[in-house]
Amino acid sequence: MMTDMSAALSELPERVVMQPADALSTRVEVYQVRDRHPTIEEQQMAAVGPTVFRPLLGEAVTQRRIFAETVDYSRILFLRADDSLVGHLQFYLDGKGPQRVIWSRVRREFGCPHGAPRALGAEAVMRWMAAQGPYISRLIIRPEYRGRGFGSVLLEAAIDHLREQGVRQVTLDAWASEKHVQRFYRRHGFIACEDPSPIRLLFNRVGGSGVTWYVKRL
Repeated sequence: MMTDMSAALSELPERVVMQPADALSTRVEVYQVRDRHPTIEEQQMAAVGPTVFRPLLGEAVTQRRIFAETVDYSRILFLRADDSLVGHLQFYLDGKGPQRVIWSRVRREFGCPHGAPRALGAEAVMRWMAAQGPYISRLIIRPEYRGRGFGSVLLEAAIDHLREQGVRQVTLDAWASEKHVQRFYRRHGFIACEDPSPIRLLFNRVGGSGVTWYVKRL
């Protein structure tokens, strides 16, 4: 269990908490980038949005060029273990997420006639995600570190951080084909719910196997 997570996140300038993650008692640091410029490694993680952006804004390398200089780092938690950046979690709060769509950057990547519909589509998705209320949009642990409890530490840190902000319910989406991911969220108290909203139906069509909407009351 995380011990006094909310207090630790509040008191330290980069929102740091130390916690053993696995059987080796690896020291883990969960933090936010504040009062300094992000490292290149942090920028590369933060400037990639949820999977649904891929049809609109391209793969990770393209998204990094679009978003790199406009990321809101107050909507991201990073996890470091033994001086290695292991993963990160992105979330929406108070109607804002980590990335912003800037028309000029999308136009620079795709040109004027092709960039406009992509930018409009991405903006529509972001507005819908913001309207969900507190929403976890991306949780990524690097493959070589998976299965060691780091995802649980990061998710619980995010839940404690949101609870500290007065949040009483948080939602997220998980691809239906990724059964291990769905089991992970259920273990952490998330409950699958039905949601017929048009954007989520679009997710289902784009993803092929669909997505499941999860809710957790804090």
